[in-house]
Amino acid sequence: GQIFEPAQAYMEGNSVMVWAEGIQVPKGVRYAWKNDPGKGLLYNKEKLPASPFQEVLPEEIAFISP
Repeated sequence: GQIFEPAQAYMEGNSVMVWAEGIQVPKGVRYAWKNDPGKGLLYNKEKLPASPFQEVLPEEIAFISP
């Protein structure tokens, strides 16, 4: 199984840039992934909240430290 760590994120254009301390090569990312995720912080331009999601990251993705 995968181990997920709390992470930081910011928007850059249409992309969400995500990083976590101590994680050099992440294998995946997820957002609002709890039985009760509470109030989310990610909204679209119409001010609608993002749904919970999980993504497996491809190996060829470029990783850049913030």
